[in-house]
Amino acid sequence: MALTQSLVINDKKIDQFGYKVTFYKKTNKSATQVGFTTYVRYFRLYESLMSKFMYIEGIITDGGGMVQRLGIQPGDVLEIELYKDPSDSVEEKISKEFVIEQLGGQNRTDGQKASRYSFRAVSAIGYEGIKNKIKKSFKGKAKDIVLEIANTYLAAPPAMINTSNFTDTSGDIVYNAASLSPFETIENVCIQSVASDNPKDANFFFYETRDSLNFKSLKKIVSSANAFVYVLKVDKNRDDVSASNDYFRIQDITHHNSTDQRQKLKDGVLKNKTVSFNFISRKVEETTFDLKKDYKDILVMGDYLLMDDEEIDNFVGDTSRTTDEEPNIFVRCSQECYDQVVDNKIQSRPFAKAQRGLMNQTVVTIKIHGNPKLRPGDIIELKVPQASGHKKEERDFILSGKFLIGSAAHTVTDANNYVTVCDLFKDGYERNITDYRKDINSHLVRERV
Repeated sequence: MALTQSLVINDKKIDQFGYKVTFYKKTNKSATQVGFTTYVRYFRLYESLMSKFMYIEGIITDGGGMVQRLGIQPGDVLEIELYKDPSDSVEEKISKEFVIEQLGGQNRTDGQKASRYSFRAVSAIGYEGIKNKIKKSFKGKAKDIVLEIANTYLAAPPAMINTSNFTDTSGDIVYNAASLSPFETIENVCIQSVASDNPKDANFFFYETRDSLNFKSLKKIVSSANAFVYVLKVDKNRDDVSASNDYFRIQDITHHNSTDQRQKLKDGVLKNKTVSFNFISRKVEETTFDLKKDYKDILVMGDYLLMDDEEIDNFVGDTSRTTDEEPNIFVRCSQECYDQVVDNKIQSRPFAKAQRGLMNQTVVTIKIHGNPKLRPGDIIELKVPQASGHKKEERDFILSGKFLIGSAAHTVTDANNYVTVCDLFKDGYERNITDYRKDINSHLVRERV
């Protein structure tokens, strides 16, 4: 009953790709499986460090009334395969099943013979995580708690769980999940997690990729990442557009300047004092985190801080606050602090929060030729030329360098085009921004009057 097996678009060209879409009734996969590749000409598939699970959105263009005839509805299953070349290995393709979460109503427009339906589908892990609630107290290592939730409440198949993708954690934590979703519970456990081999390695992520679940600290993500290099070129008049190196050419790049200076302070990016009660010693303890002295211990994507000395001095000298305490000291006595028992967890919290704050300061979005090999947690090195007003800098040191892929959206459009849009993060530069600002005048080409 299959309508088609797969489509290969732009065969033998630099932007060649192929995909296959299949719908089937959840209750009886083998009997009602139907190929839907020619009906789904637009979709966007998401993988992200932040979203916990994969999902896909798209449009069905149904000229044969297949949606109504087959009774496709939320709860049924969509299977998709996306690849660059049919001969690619399994690891180089995206092959995934999704449960239909939403199916929009039938839509017809003037001049359009076919009906159109919008849909959204989530992975099986996401479907279980959305519908289930946890009412239980947990005690033990964070890694073991996350594994228990993945097996019991997310119904993760054994093939999705590889313990090498779960970072070992130190100490025991106690957490009471009071009617929370599995993902909410895991997020709260991540906050309290500390790597067993480094008390300052506390920035944990739980996320799903096409073939595995992952519970990793930021440093572990970076240390095991695959690396890619992409280049922004400025020579418009090119006759070698079919050259293989054009596949790694940046089509569009956006630098998001969304830094909130006050949020830096709240995130402990400069200096942070945490007050807590130690249940073992029965004493109130405090830990101070000073970024000016300690930031090298948390940077993973560069050698230099994303603020210069002038910015730091301005914060320290800020007199807009009226309290007696120093303007760059924040005291927190939240329930999260009281939940901590082990000293290194208390000390690592400010490091993790500050590192998240640093990562959010430099966010770059790039659009490139579709590349299913890219995954969240991989590293992309960008080579971006300096703007024309500079004469000494060969590359833009803010937009160039190594970035962490935070999310990848694989998009296939009606025009038979496949692009990947990546949100990239980094918490450090390759050179000192203070030195750059001191000699920036010598880098600028001045207009002659």
